[in-house]
Amino acid sequence: MAILSEVPGLEAAILVKGKKVQEYDDWVHQNQKQVSKYVEAQSAEEFEVHYEFKQPFPDDRPISTKIFLDGVMIDEPLLRPNEIYAKEEHLIAGPVSRFGTGWIVEKFRFAEVSLEEGDRQLGEDELEALKAAGTIELQFFWLKNLKINRRGFVKRGTLKQMDKVPEKAVKGQALSHQALLSKAKDTKPVEFVAAKYAEKDPFATFIFKYRSFAALKALYVIPRTPTPVPLSQREMNEMNDDEVRAELRRPKARKSANAKVWCANQA
Repeated sequence: MAILSEVPGLEAAILVKGKKVQEYDDWVHQNQKQVSKYVEAQSAEEFEVHYEFKQPFPDDRPISTKIFLDGVMIDEPLLRPNEIYAKEEHLIAGPVSRFGTGWIVEKFRFAEVSLEEGDRQLGEDELEALKAAGTIELQFFWLKNLKINRRGFVKRGTLKQMDKVPEKAVKGQALSHQALLSKAKDTKPVEFVAAKYAEKDPFATFIFKYRSFAALKALYVIPRTPTPVPLSQREMNEMNDDEVRAELRRPKARKSANAKVWCANQA
């Protein structure tokens, strides 16, 4: 779970198949009110945003959570004060919206980014999209002046499948995936609420940078598997029993090979 020392009691994580994905430290985007972690992404897997509140987090004001996927604001669930501790955890699987006479949810999912060779020049929109690609960002705000939103609608951005991306354009960030929404499914109705932000800036921000396992190793987020040292260059006390026996057999094998060559030369 990602935590902030300046906001005790608030924790956040990304879930896949109901389990929290392993987090790896990222030392770039860190400050008192912001924490950043790397997580592994797997193609076509749906994921959920998870956050929870524990003591001593205050429950005297309403809260909203802006959810950004690849820099696009895609959802903003709200909690009244009495709802903050109503559940052990809060899970967001995707944005919920009204559709005809019913309600639908479009779940979050990872999608592989297609890379191409060459020097194709990217447009301004493409370059801007790549800056925030591969990130899930949660911004927590204090709210005031709540009232029912009878329109049942919240303005949000749109996630689009990327065109093929030149490898050179993402080499430094090892981009492997993007976030999209799954096909809509029926769901239970929700209540929409309008409010004002009590403060201009979020009181807490969590950033999850998602990459494939291979990309995480390329970035040295996950240590690369070291190349084994040949037995001939290792000390006996560093070998296991099988390796010791194998090394002891090596001189005999070399002598046998040399004998055959000598015989061939004498023929």
